[in-house]
Amino acid sequence: MKKITLLFVMLFFSFNSFSQLIEDFEGTTTPNLTSGDWALTSGNWKVFDNGIGTAQSWGVITAPNSCNGRSAYLNKENVTDGTFAEDWLVTPLSTVPANGQLHFSTKQTLAANFGSVYTIRVSTTSQTNVATFTTIQTWNETELNAVYNVCEEKVVQFPAAYVGQTVYVAFVMTNDNGDRWIVD
Repeated sequence: MKKITLLFVMLFFSFNSFSQLIEDFEGTTTPNLTSGDWALTSGNWKVFDNGIGTAQSWGVITAPNSCNGRSAYLNKENVTDGTFAEDWLVTPLSTVPANGQLHFSTKQTLAANFGSVYTIRVSTTSQTNVATFTTIQTWNETELNAVYNVCEEKVVQFPAAYVGQTVYVAFVMTNDNGDRWIVD
């Protein structure tokens, strides 16, 4: 009886839920660093940077270092001229439902604070024009994870102004020889 009740509850919620953009990075693709395209099961993601510290870019990391079998990964970047590298990982379009939330797992790889800044940004108009993005969440290295090398779920509430709109969501790390960022 419990199994039947659970089945009906699951069916009810599956018929009454909003569509979701879900990506676990478990495919076999990697970003095309020339075009910035990353073809994933959820659609075409974009990977790009601000033109400073271009030696590192978003890619893939696997178990045991990932948050799952495969995760998106950005290595730290040593920028020697006093500026900051800014690397972007941007989702395809997705519609924000009422009380919409972004859920993801994340971790870093170093225990000390090296000054990286992690942000979630949203744009309603462009996947690649950084001027169209608004920051909705910011963490420094000491705020991102309770324990640096343990995956932790983050939940970011979309502002009410985005409800019903289609948006691009960007994971952006700014650093100069900071930490790494693992996202799933």
